[in-house]
Amino acid sequence: MTRWIDNPEINPTWAVVHAHENARRLEAGVSPSIQADEKVMPETIAATAGTPIEQLQILHQRIAPIYKAIGPFTACRRACSSCCYYKVDVYPLEAELIAQSLDLPLPSLPASHQPGHGRRCPFLTKKATCGIYAVRPMVCRQHVMLTETNYWCLAARAHQVKLPLMRLTGIDEAFVEIVKRDGRSQPSQIRDLRDYFPTSPVTSSAGESLSP
Repeated sequence: MTRWIDNPEINPTWAVVHAHENARRLEAGVSPSIQADEKVMPETIAATAGTPIEQLQILHQRIAPIYKAIGPFTACRRACSSCCYYKVDVYPLEAELIAQSLDLPLPSLPASHQPGHGRRCPFLTKKATCGIYAVRPMVCRQHVMLTETNYWCLAARAHQVKLPLMRLTGIDEAFVEIVKRDGRSQPSQIRDLRDYFPTSPVTSSAGESLSP
């Protein structure tokens, strides 16, 4: 049982305070060049040739150094799988990229709508790592906890306290433009990852687990 003396973030007030402090440290500590790269990400991707799926792969590559720079200011760590029990909304383009990485047929839009929150991600490995890390959905990349511990990340506690989360608008805008170009960008076309992949079909060679 976690005690207050072991983790003061059991107190939601402290968790919120720590998250705001880390947000300020992040803004001051991440290099100006990294912050500049993030802001111009929409222009960077727009100037990149290729199909939407190729642009999505390039976006994944371009944002990796940004998230690496952010890592020291977050609670996200290797093999912390708390957020792997959340709802994972994906666009058809993302499901297509995952299927492609697994050498599976291109998926069609599922009719089902899985209630994903509280359910294990089908690609979470026995070692609590991500089996599709290199091609994981954008919602997984964007979920960065600014607290010092993962106490409030557990699915059962996630809605009990409202914590500030980091939003990177440049990355968000670049992703939205890629999805719009793909043409399958309507809210009605979004499904939970588990709708496309109820179980993990194979172990992906694209899988590795780094943080965040």
